[in-house]
Amino acid sequence: SLGALDVGTKGLPLTGRWRQTWQPGAVPARNVIAILPGSDPARAHEYVLLGAHNDHSGVATPVDHDSLRAVNTVTRRQGANDPVCRPTAAQQRVIDSLIAHARRIRPPRLDSILNGADDDGSGSMLMLEVAERFTRERPARSIIFISHQGEEGGLRGSRWFTDHPTVPLENIVAAHNMDMVGRGRVTEVKYGGPASVQMLGARRLSREFGDIIDSVNAVREEVMAIDRSWDVPSNPMNRFCRSDQVNYVRRNVPVVYLSLGYAQDYHQATDEPQYIDYEHSARLGRFVFDVMMAIAQRKDRPAIAGPDPSYPSC
Repeated sequence: SLGALDVGTKGLPLTGRWRQTWQPGAVPARNVIAILPGSDPARAHEYVLLGAHNDHSGVATPVDHDSLRAVNTVTRRQGANDPVCRPTAAQQRVIDSLIAHARRIRPPRLDSILNGADDDGSGSMLMLEVAERFTRERPARSIIFISHQGEEGGLRGSRWFTDHPTVPLENIVAAHNMDMVGRGRVTEVKYGGPASVQMLGARRLSREFGDIIDSVNAVREEVMAIDRSWDVPSNPMNRFCRSDQVNYVRRNVPVVYLSLGYAQDYHQATDEPQYIDYEHSARLGRFVFDVMMAIAQRKDRPAIAGPDPSYPSC
């Protein structure tokens, strides 16, 4: 028996076959929600919300990690957003150089897990950091922190929450969604840089909400370089409609989508923590805290003007 074996006993070779079959089935998925009660009894029934999503996209066909990243760095700068294409001769030379550089420091390794470090481990991590900061300085209004489940499968967690809210939706004065907040270097993202942030949707329901964000940013020592190019109605990627903020707009809750942008590892097996720009994420986290604190402390909530007709519906 196993109990009679001594430590260090050498085992015997065993040969054979094992066949495992898998039956797909339903898997429970849950949002995780926390509430920090407000300090003002007259406003504690109103909420400022911060969200991110905690799921990703599973696994893919095994491929050499460094080779995939080299190809995407050269030919697919936005990862899965860009089509697969055959490299030109000049591009192939750059790809070969990147792979050769990687080989000098590590051997090849097959990779198949889509880890989602940036999408959206970065947002989930940053939400916890912002939450910790709020515990040291409680605002007048209450704060909701929500980790959405099922974003990649159709924005399911945010839809469930907005269809079955744990607080009255009309009491949520503003919502903030962080998705892919781990990259944004100038070498990775168009209009990127150490203080860049892509902002979408802040004025779709409430122009005042967008004005508040801009006014907070204008007086900060760390002024963020806000990129609004993704938020123009003519943008062909219709990016606003591709993350959890959609379901808040659907329920008439003012919401802003904050991101540092698509990089070459988007929806790839190479989306791993070693490529995250942690200083940039921390800088964004301080900005998000300042904006949320300003809204949570204001006497009046941002006025809702209704959907902006210049934007396409999602």
